[in-house]
Amino acid sequence: MGFRDPFDWYVKEGLLKRIEKGRLSLYNYTDRCVFTGNWNFHTRLSRGLVLDADGSIVARPFPKFFNLNERPETRLEALPSETPELSDKLDGSLVIVFWNPETGEWDCCTRGSWDNDQVRSVKERWLPAMVRKGGMIPGRTYLLELVAPWNRIVILYSTERLVLVGAVENVSGADSSYAHLLETAVGLGVGVVVFRMRLVSDVDLEDSSIVNEEGFVARWPGGFRVKLKYAQYLQLHKILTGLSTMGIWESLASGKPISLERVPDEFHRWFDAEQAKLREKYRRVEDLARFAYHDALPHYKDGSRKSFADFVRGFEPTVRSCCFRMLDQRPYDDVIWKSIRPRGGATFTKDER
Repeated sequence: MGFRDPFDWYVKEGLLKRIEKGRLSLYNYTDRCVFTGNWNFHTRLSRGLVLDADGSIVARPFPKFFNLNERPETRLEALPSETPELSDKLDGSLVIVFWNPETGEWDCCTRGSWDNDQVRSVKERWLPAMVRKGGMIPGRTYLLELVAPWNRIVILYSTERLVLVGAVENVSGADSSYAHLLETAVGLGVGVVVFRMRLVSDVDLEDSSIVNEEGFVARWPGGFRVKLKYAQYLQLHKILTGLSTMGIWESLASGKPISLERVPDEFHRWFDAEQAKLREKYRRVEDLARFAYHDALPHYKDGSRKSFADFVRGFEPTVRSCCFRMLDQRPYDDVIWKSIRPRGGATFTKDER
């Protein structure tokens, strides 16, 4: 069995996605893989893995790693006993830089795309200068985090920066030391993530005074990594990337407001616009129901509902139901909200790192 075969099998099973570019294949895990938690060597490695037609590794990012307490092996009590290196967790897009054997040039991609805004930004603004400096070695994958005001997930960065967060040997998967990363970053003219030795238990992730920071990545010898994210970041991330039009509808329909503390102004504008659209849909249905009820009421004679029912029969089911609720002096809000329930709905932003 070739090295590519298991990855292609997982593609058929819907757990991985393969994106072709010439004779190269970019592998990325799917939403189904995330939802089912089907993590193993192959699905975890497919976080922007690039293979050629023969199955040789062309680009090898870090394997998928998890949040503190997300899995049994990342529970605080299960972590390695050694003091890890902690680096700042940057809230941007991982850009994967590698030597492309098909073109004989340095190339880049993100976890799930050969060509998007992040890739184009690095290719146009950063990669030419990095290549001219000559500090990169074929057979090694360079992992850089792109942060920029236009590339905001949750944290707001004032300027665009490219920060080296790792360098991995394609064949062995060996992870570069901080000293090597620092030397490489200086040579390439990019930033570098800063490491410090610190126990995970010493980090107060519930500290509400810390804002505009995501957290840390803890790294132990051998490359085992765990994400440490501040509670305030997780809350904002859930709102900005998880709150969809459906969530806004649920809030309106249930009468339970959503706390929007510390969310960016542009989110408020999006949220208010989505709320306004749903309220306008509600108003239109309600107005139609009120007009229908007004016209139907004269047909309600001697306490008999038959003539009333005969008149409203020509209206759509939602309007008919509202008319009978009005006739019985019962609330009809739930009927209208149910009728305008969105199917899914987009979120304010996506986190596709």
